[in-house]
Amino acid sequence: MRKLLIPSPHALPDPQPIEGARPAPEARQPSLGRNLRASRERLGLQQVDVAEHLRMTGASVSNWEKDANVPDMETLFKLCKLYDVTLDELTGFTTTTYRSLSMTERQLVEQYRKLDPHGLQMVASVMKMEVERMQAEAIRKARQIVQLRDFFMPASAGIGEYLPEGDNYQWLSVYQTPETERADMIVHVSGDSMRPTLKDGDQLLIQQTETLSVGELGVFLVNGDGYVKELGKGCLVSHNRKYKDIRFSDYDDVRCVGRVLGLLDESDIAVEA
Repeated sequence: MRKLLIPSPHALPDPQPIEGARPAPEARQPSLGRNLRASRERLGLQQVDVAEHLRMTGASVSNWEKDANVPDMETLFKLCKLYDVTLDELTGFTTTTYRSLSMTERQLVEQYRKLDPHGLQMVASVMKMEVERMQAEAIRKARQIVQLRDFFMPASAGIGEYLPEGDNYQWLSVYQTPETERADMIVHVSGDSMRPTLKDGDQLLIQQTETLSVGELGVFLVNGDGYVKELGKGCLVSHNRKYKDIRFSDYDDVRCVGRVLGLLDESDIAVEA
């Protein structure tokens, strides 16, 4: 991975203004004036309506909303009552108010405030687990499902007819991944002749093909017996050196069933809703 070198801000030249360009607007910070205007417009009131209610001039209300002037504290409290907002809401010190919470949420807040540090830690831990569970559930429901043939007879365990015909397989629903999308079948490993690459019980995602390149892993039929091996030159290679490679002659019936794409993980097996 290439490392990006980011120069220090002190090493950068001061930006030069572009002739004729308009200056960038400043970031809009919360202001009392904008909150006053938004609160008034939310109720459908005109500036003159607020002025009459407070027995002040319309110019005063206009100046407040332009941030040209600030109402005194007594007037602020009257405005809070008129607009049905808290002082924090009006001044922009908070975005979530106690009033916006349901009764159940308020009770939970009150109970939360009574907890000791241990209780707070327990609640935070449970909430984190539940949020992660809900996120995982949402992702699971959104995943596409594909059907693959799951063969009963494992490789390296006797006769293996890995063909679509017959009743030697069942359909298995799996989640769509780059590997399962390319796969045509699932074959189970039997034995330890391919350790450490593969182990007994592994479920292999197989792409059906009749040809492989030397060095690729695949499922083969040799005189009717099924094996999962690496294709060598004139032989099938076992990764576990305790086992001899399977060499064949022109008289042997050697067929390639498919290419090993990878392992099927238990989490890739679709769970019925």
